[in-house]
Amino acid sequence: MNLAMIQIIKTILFAVISTQVIVKISTYYLEGKQITKTENIILTLAMIILCGFVFLYSNHLAEDLFVIVFLAIVSLIDYHTKTIVDGMMYIGAILFAILSIAKGIELQALLLGGVVGLVSYGSIYVVAKVLYKREAFGFGDVMFMGVIGIYLGVKLTLLAALLTFYVAIIWILVNKIIGSVLKREMEVAFAPFMAISCIITMMLGDKIIQLYMNLFMV
Repeated sequence: MNLAMIQIIKTILFAVISTQVIVKISTYYLEGKQITKTENIILTLAMIILCGFVFLYSNHLAEDLFVIVFLAIVSLIDYHTKTIVDGMMYIGAILFAILSIAKGIELQALLLGGVVGLVSYGSIYVVAKVLYKREAFGFGDVMFMGVIGIYLGVKLTLLAALLTFYVAIIWILVNKIIGSVLKREMEVAFAPFMAISCIITMMLGDKIIQLYMNLFMV
């Protein structure tokens, strides 16, 4: 059996096992709702793709896999309940700090990343409340970006914060193309967009920044 096949098998096994962990933990917070078989299959396929992505591009494999599992749990809960659980954010902050230190990130740098995440989305949250008398997203999303910032650091947190809106725009366009109706007053779970942008930034953030610099800062 060649190395490529072994890697594929490892990716699938981790994705399948982690999906069951994600479902078990998320179900506890779903307010009586259950994950359907279809959702379970979709989540498993998504985890296979994401884990394969990480196996290909990650320089910190174990840490990044832990992050993806946590992001998936928060996203699944938010998708079903439109709520980000405060307790999960406290756990995530501690977990991401430990993982960041394991990567060799200094305490000051990871704390600064968390502050940048909080301030970037906190500013949007406050401005929307003051000017438009409504929330651009929930305060839980502000906390979630703060947690993400602890792991990504300042530079990549700013990229992930911006990239989230592009991911959301793509999702809206896809909904329009396939004929789904997105009502203006409809509440949309924002955490999945943040999770996707975080994963993209984890794997390709430095390359994206370098590409931008080459194209526009010459």
